[in-house]
Amino acid sequence: MKRILMLSLLGAFLLAPGSALAVEGDCNNDGQVDQADMDTLMASLNQPADQPGLANCDYNKDGGLGLDDVGTHLQGQPE
Repeated sequence: MKRILMLSLLGAFLLAPGSALAVEGDCNNDGQVDQADMDTLMASLNQPADQPGLANCDYNKDGGLGLDDVGTHLQGQPE
């Protein structure tokens, strides 16, 4: 019984949004980096990166989302 509980808790932690498996560039926290993330980043410019997912796009870790983060995000996108 304890083993099942432990495995359930571990699974919930690993699948939770904002968990340790966060993907850099995944601004909307859906598990993939795509155009929707750029749209989210652009809509969140000059805002604090304190919401789940937005911290994944604060590339310079200054606590806010700016044009420098947009530039870094664009460099990581395939053409």
